[in-house]
Amino acid sequence: MTPWALYLSLYRAGVSYWQTPDGKLGYKAPNGLTPELRTAMRDHKADLLFLCSGGMTVYSKGQEAAERNEAA
Repeated sequence: MTPWALYLSLYRAGVSYWQTPDGKLGYKAPNGLTPELRTAMRDHKADLLFLCSGGMTVYSKGQEAAERNEAA
């Protein structure tokens, strides 16, 4: 799976992810992770951490609207 395909798959699967204070990848997967997604996340961990570096959380489908409402 390419990184781009992984980002889309995580978004569509409802998986949000972030960098924990100790530099690890944290995630929330309300419906769980398929073995394919789990493997792809492990394979592309550095890419995912880069996307959420500096305290940025990458929100999944359906969560971004709630996040915008909090900022308003």
